[in-house]
Amino acid sequence: MRHKIIFYLIFLMVLCVQTALSQSNHLLFHELNQSTGLSELQNPYIFKDSKGFVWIGSYDGLNRFDGKTVKVYRPILSNGKTDPHISSRVFEDSSGELWFTTYNGIFRYSPKTETIHPFVLQSIHKSTVEDYYAFHLDKQSRLWVVADDSLRVVNLSTGKDSVLHPLHTY
Repeated sequence: MRHKIIFYLIFLMVLCVQTALSQSNHLLFHELNQSTGLSELQNPYIFKDSKGFVWIGSYDGLNRFDGKTVKVYRPILSNGKTDPHISSRVFEDSSGELWFTTYNGIFRYSPKTETIHPFVLQSIHKSTVEDYYAFHLDKQSRLWVVADDSLRVVNLSTGKDSVLHPLHTY
């Protein structure tokens, strides 16, 4: 009886090993570069949204990869100028809209209309501020931003922003 149990265990092990070795792993990998649609090769920010799109922030626009193709979005400032240099990672809010910054503004991508809209900080009265950088979206739908030499928090529900702390370089 003991020999039969050992025989069956060895038989099962051989069967498992043979099955495992006979299966081939088919990994699918896409190389993304300019010839496959990427706007450019310097892409410091990558984000996967809730719909499965991969967003790649570059120095020449926001690239959306759907698993097969790349679509490039270049933000336009409220003055009509293109502002393609993405300066932060992308954040998704609870309604599925994406937020990111360039050196000259904060932007919101609407997946319903597939459009990008500039978002103006209410507490800043200058027409342009350099070096916007969004770095965190918290659970209360507040976007944390560095702009106008200060740390700010933007309440996305109300659209109001508050200066938390001035940042000074000495």
